[in-house]
Amino acid sequence: YDVECMIINPIASMSLSSRPLVIPKAASLKIMMSTESRNEGRLVYDGASSIAFKRGDYLQIRCAEQGLPMIMPDDYN
Repeated sequence: YDVECMIINPIASMSLSSRPLVIPKAASLKIMMSTESRNEGRLVYDGASSIAFKRGDYLQIRCAEQGLPMIMPDDYN
């Protein structure tokens, strides 16, 4: 199967209602911290590194130019 998409998967989410997002490869996703938020946040990536996520900050996510080849056994179903 040749599915051209991105999967955005929350890790260690504080909510049980968080689910992975599957969006088209050509899409762009913008996540913005509200300017009216009472607190700052932390953006954690690669499970270890993090940066402050302040009011008005945003994260833009888009597909890379190059894909990531996946190795699947021939008998994988």
